[in-house]
Amino acid sequence: MSRSIRLIGWCSIIGSAIIIVFNLFSTSTTSQLYSTFNMFPEAKEGLNALSELLFYSRIWTIYSTIYFSFVLIGSILFVQFRLQGRSILEIACWIGCLNAFIDSVLSYISMRQMEIAISTAMKGIGMSMRLDYINPLGITTIIIGFFIWIIPCIGMIIFLRKPELKALMK
Repeated sequence: MSRSIRLIGWCSIIGSAIIIVFNLFSTSTTSQLYSTFNMFPEAKEGLNALSELLFYSRIWTIYSTIYFSFVLIGSILFVQFRLQGRSILEIACWIGCLNAFIDSVLSYISMRQMEIAISTAMKGIGMSMRLDYINPLGITTIIIGFFIWIIPCIGMIIFLRKPELKALMK
């Protein structure tokens, strides 16, 4: 049990640190969006909706940094066999399940807005591009992303609730 605590704890520490660093150094696509506004003025309405989603995406990045900082703290305490670490990780897993639903919904809305913006821009330059169907690749990606969030969270909740784990924690 001690080995699995260390393995899970260190994987959580490393994973959280990587995501935090990635979020801190991620770039904004706002400047690219404004240049697209200038190139395709007829697509401005669809691009405005898309720019709002990109703003919310930036908020999601900030939230994600805070969330994974919380996970990092819990993981460090967990590796030290502290009961607070186990509790923090369990709370983080429940929040992670909620994140899966929120991220999936935002991803779907973002995908649809992007399709509308691209379709409008293409019509503006004389090309007809039909994007009013549900993109199977986009939906598949969203579903896979959902399960990438859910499966580890549920597995961790099950692991963290084991009585022998609670007995090892101080």
